[in-house]
Order: sequence, then structure tokens, then C-alpha cells
Amino acid sequence: MCGKGPGGSWFTAPVIGRKRAGSAPDAAYFVPVEGGEAVQFVRDDEVVAPNGVHLSPDSKTLYVLPWLSYDVKA
Repeated sequence: MCGKGPGGSWFTAPVIGRKRAGSAPDAAYFVPVEGGEAVQFVRDDEVVAPNGVHLSPDSKTLYVLPWLSYDVKA
């Protein structure tokens, strides 16, 4: 799942199926609007199977489903 907001886009990347050594972790990322590499801001020790993101109407809080929220810093 992906969400756009001021400055870029957020998306989740859950591991589907069994986790294997060396594979990418459950995580959520931010990609700046000007491009570049995705920045991991939530990793698998903070969330299991992230399933989407939602930006609050005032763009100040990002919710990572199922149960996390983060202040958005411009």
C-alpha cells in the first residue's frame, strides 16, 4: 500500500510467506518527491506485516497499519 503527501511517498513492504535469512525485512519506506533511494523508517523489529499507510488530513501524522503512528517532519 502506498500514500502520497507533501515531500514524497510512503509505502509498506511486508514479507509474504516465510522469512528467510538474508531476505528483506518487514518495513515501511519514504521516497522523496525529487527522487533518490527509498529511506526505511520502520523495520521489522517495530512492526510485523505492515499493511499500508495513511496520512492524516493535516499531513502531520502518518499511520502505518496495523497500529503505529509517526509525526511527519517537513
